[in-house]
Parts: sequence; structure tokens; C-alpha cells
Amino acid sequence: MFREGQRVSVRPDLNAPGWAILLRQDAEGTMPGPTILPGTVLTILDGDLQGRTWVYFVRSDIGSEGWLTEGQLRSKR
Repeated sequence: MFREGQRVSVRPDLNAPGWAILLRQDAEGTMPGPTILPGTVLTILDGDLQGRTWVYFVRSDIGSEGWLTEGQLRSKR
């Protein structure tokens, strides 16, 4: 759904405390990483198919990096 270099924003996770989004440090989603706020603008750096779900390695404008699932992202217009 997304391609390398594409700008995207992150959807809010209504189940997360303070609606913060947890990036993952591995494509499998087993290692937690930094948190970012909903609406943060990200750049897609890479993608990987995990089972039936695409996950994307992203970087924020302030340098936070990690993996998010396709469902956590939306196209930036």
C-alpha cells in the first residue's frame, strides 16, 4: 500500500495511554522502541510482509525510527 520515500501520518491508537504510538525496533514487533504522537508525519524507509500484514520501517522528522503496521498509517495528503 505504501512505497519507500512516501510521506505518511500515524493513526491514533485509542487503546494506548495518552494515545501515544509505540514504534517497534524489529519487523516482527517483539522489541519495543520509542513512542510518537498521533498525527506525526513519517517517511517510509522500507516494508516487510509479516504473515498477511505489511509492516513499514519509518522515520519521523525528528529522527525517531521504528516499525509500524499498515493499519497504523495513512497517506499524507
